[in-house]
Amino acid sequence: YDKSLREGQIDEDGQVTLPLEALNLASKNLLGRPLPEARTEREALFRRLRQLRLIRSAGDASLEDSDAWLIIRPDITSLVTDTALAQLTATDTDPDSAVDADADADADADADADDDDTQNPGR
Repeated sequence: YDKSLREGQIDEDGQVTLPLEALNLASKNLLGRPLPEARTEREALFRRLRQLRLIRSAGDASLEDSDAWLIIRPDITSLVTDTALAQLTATDTDPDSAVDADADADADADADADDDDTQNPGR
């Protein structure tokens, strides 16, 4: 969506129309994995994206065709952030690194809270 937005390929509603193959390629580039190969997994993924109103498509049957097109809605930018993509990528490459990152963030938050308590004991 961001690439199409930068290139000015959006309609009057801020939506982007992409071929399914472009979405698959973007998934490979951003997440390091393609869209699900299994039909049921792919249908479940696109059904969920439609429920969240992030995409529009003609239906599950059309998604089996590699020439199918999807309409990506602008709301996708509020749910799929760079942080979320980084976490997905970290989880795919090294499951322990995502857990370590969460533990580090929790430890940093605890340390900050301890610092606040020492600097402002009345809080």
